[in-house]
Amino acid sequence: MKTYLSPAKINLGLKILSRRSDGYHNLESIFLKLGWGDEIAFEDSASFELESENLLPDSRKEEFEKVSERGNPEKNLLFKTFLFCRELKPEIQGVRIHLKKRIPPGGGLGGGSSNAAILIRNFFRSEEFTEDFLKKVSGLGADIPFFLLDSHAYVTGIGEVLEPLEISSGYGILVFPDLNVSTGEAFQALKKPLQETGSLESCKSVPEDLLNLVRSGDWSGMDARIQNDFEPFVLGKFPDLALLKNEMLQSGLEFVSMTGTGSTFYGLVKEFGVLPGVISRLKSKFSKYQVIDFHF
Repeated sequence: MKTYLSPAKINLGLKILSRRSDGYHNLESIFLKLGWGDEIAFEDSASFELESENLLPDSRKEEFEKVSERGNPEKNLLFKTFLFCRELKPEIQGVRIHLKKRIPPGGGLGGGSSNAAILIRNFFRSEEFTEDFLKKVSGLGADIPFFLLDSHAYVTGIGEVLEPLEISSGYGILVFPDLNVSTGEAFQALKKPLQETGSLESCKSVPEDLLNLVRSGDWSGMDARIQNDFEPFVLGKFPDLALLKNEMLQSGLEFVSMTGTGSTFYGLVKEFGVLPGVISRLKSKFSKYQVIDFHF
């Protein structure tokens, strides 16, 4: 039984362009795939079975338990993805999934979508990932097509328009605060007016200056170039997160931002040697927050 990494992702910038008539939002972002995440393995089975190990921080354990085999696994995206795969390939009988859950739900890291993509790869070859197939997949979760790629990506549309990107390798940290941000409330709080329709013609390709920054790993230059549209609202509502970001910036990290609608923050550096001191400093000042390192 082979075990696969089900990687987390972070947003390098997150710009909300417009609201669509179907309730989704058009966005612009760079999705960076991390060398850290959940572990997932599969075995043949006559039905859908989920066996999970909940390795989440204590403040996040309960949310996953609700959709684990100890709660209602039929609400888990993995179960919905299994039904999707079996509908396209009726010969699929079942699958036993072994999951070590490390990516917190609702943290802007794409954990559920990443798990779903690994399951899809278990049943389908990459040659089958046609445009029509990916469109159907995005109905399960807008981030799933990204996780079916073998690369990072410049992302537009609702997350399904992908331009693969080469990004300089580097290191970083994730900080998981012990609080949750309501995605719905975060969208409602955006100060810019949202349109019912919006053209994406201006953002079909990654801007050249931004491309140069990510290819060279010039993380310190990113701060003046990109931002997460949700940060002003989140930092205003949760002063402790504003303190966290300020401490991260002073600790030696080259770029610091929130991913998704929060509340997870990350920091990037070129060299790993900076991180042990950063992690020690943050853990001493924010003892209730989980801090982990990653590479990409």
